Amino acid sequence: MEVDKLNVGIAGFGSIGTLHAQIFDTMAAVDVIQVADPNRLYQERFAALPKKKSFHDHYSALNGCDCVVIALPTGLHESAVSHFAEAKVPMLIEKPLGLTYGEAERMMAVLKRERVPAMCGLTGLYHPEFVAMYRQLPAIGDLVSVTERLHEAHPLLRRTLSEARGVLAVNGIHTLHRFHKIASLQAGDPVFSVDEVTLGHDAFSEHGEDHAKGTLHLGGTPFTFDVSFHNRTECDNGWPIDYGIDIVGTRGKIVVTGHYKCETLLDGVPAEVNYAHPDGPLERQITYPRILIGVTAELKAFLEFLGTGEEQHFTLHEALAGQALVEACYAKAGSDNSLEDDTPTEPANR
Repeated sequence: MEVDKLNVGIAGFGSIGTLHAQIFDTMAAVDVIQVADPNRLYQERFAALPKKKSFHDHYSALNGCDCVVIALPTGLHESAVSHFAEAKVPMLIEKPLGLTYGEAERMMAVLKRERVPAMCGLTGLYHPEFVAMYRQLPAIGDLVSVTERLHEAHPLLRRTLSEARGVLAVNGIHTLHRFHKIASLQAGDPVFSVDEVTLGHDAFSEHGEDHAKGTLHLGGTPFTFDVSFHNRTECDNGWPIDYGIDIVGTRGKIVVTGHYKCETLLDGVPAEVNYAHPDGPLERQITYPRILIGVTAELKAFLEFLGTGEEQHFTLHEALAGQALVEACYAKAGSDNSLEDDTPTEPANR
C-alpha cells in the first residue's frame, strides 16, 4: 500500500480515538480523517481537525478508508474487526484485542482467513522509557525477579471498565504483555505458572475489578504485579499515576520510574540514566499528556507496517500472549469472569 494521501477512519472517538485523530492530523501521509461514534457531542472536537471529512453514527458508515483505527469499547472490537476484515480494510486495533482470550482468538482467526493487515495498539512498546528498558536487558544478566506496580487515580476511569471485567483486562494487559516480552527476550519462548492472584472491587463496585495483585513464575523467577484504579484524582504520591517497574538480574538492576525515567544499576555502580523526560515527573496533573509520545511513535510504526505489504504485525501475537496470561490469572483467582469457553487452547505463553 502507498502510505501517502491516506483516507483514515477512526471507529470510536473517546479520549484515545481523539488522540489518534489529532496525531494523524499532523502527518503528511494522511489526507482525510473520518470518524464514527454514536455520541454526537463529539462532533465539536472533530470539527477542530483540519483534515476532517465526515462524522458518522456507526463504523459501518466509514467508506473509502485506506485503513481504520478500532478505538471502540473493548466489548465491541470483535464485531468491528469482523466488519473491516471482510471489507479488506487494514486495521490498528487498540489494546486489548477483546475482553476475553476467546474473543481475541476469534479475531485472529478472522484476520488470518481474510488476509487483512492488522496491528495491535501496544503503546508500551513505543514509549521511550520502555524502549530503553528493553535495550538494557542484556546488560543485567539472567533474570532474578520482575516487579511492576501501576496505580491510576481518576473517577472517569470507571468508563474503561466493563460490568464483567476491569483493571486486569484493561491495564493488566500492558503489565502482563511486558512480563511476556521481558521473559521472551531472555528465555525465547517463556512458559509461566500462575501462583496467586487476588481481585478487588473497592472503588468501582458496580463494575469489573478495580485492583488486581498476583505473582507468576518463570522457572524460579517471580514476576509480581499490582495494578489498580482509584476513585479520586490523585494517588498517594500526589500524581494521577503511580508507576514503577524493577527488573533485577544477576549483574544489575533496571528501574523504570513514573513513566518518565529508565535507569540501570550494574554491580553497585551508581545508576546510568538511559532515558529521562526533560520535564521530569508529573506534578499533580489530572491528565497524562506524555502518552502522546508513545502513540505518535506507534502510529508511525503502523504506517510503516502498511507499506511493507505484510499481514499480521508482531504486536497481534504479543497481545494474544498477554491476554492468555490475563485469562490464566482470572482462572487462578477463581473469578466468575473466567469463562469456560474462553480458556486458551494453547499454553498461557502462546
